[in-house]
Amino acid sequence: MKKNLWAIAVATNHFAGQDALVSEFAEYFRAQGGEHFEYALDDALTVWPDHLEVIYERQAGWYTLVYIRCKKPIDFNEDALRRR
Repeated sequence: MKKNLWAIAVATNHFAGQDALVSEFAEYFRAQGGEHFEYALDDALTVWPDHLEVIYERQAGWYTLVYIRCKKPIDFNEDALRRR
């Protein structure tokens, strides 16, 4: 699990201050060696609720865009991830 939280943290820092489509965020997460994106994102939203937010933008009659808002970078190190 540490590897997945680390990959989420790296992706969050990459998109810090921006909104990223879930597909873009997940692709970056997987490029960092992360697995099981849905579970890792759920854990990350619990561990870092002030850093990440999921935004649903309804396009009436068409589809819904889902973004991950990366509010601020995560200051992390191996010890911090080990404690979580």
